[in-house]
Amino acid sequence: MLKLTIDAMTCNHCANTIKSAIKALDRCALIDINLADNEIKIASMRTKHDLITTVERIGYRINKVNGEVVT
Repeated sequence: MLKLTIDAMTCNHCANTIKSAIKALDRCALIDINLADNEIKIASMRTKHDLITTVERIGYRINKVNGEVVT
C-alpha cells in the first residue's frame, strides 16, 4: 500500500483526475481518497516509482510518500 499526500488535491475533480490516471496505469488498482487530509492510498501491482511518476506527470506535486516529506 502506497500512501501519498498531495496538498494540491483539494476537490473531487482533482481526486478523479488522479484516480483516472492511476486506473489508466493499472485498472485493477485499489484507490482510497481522503480529501480532508489530501491523502490517497493505492494498492497496486505497479511500482512505487510508476505510481508517483503517473501522478506527477498530470501536474500534481507529491508532498509526502508514506508519511515521509518529499524534498
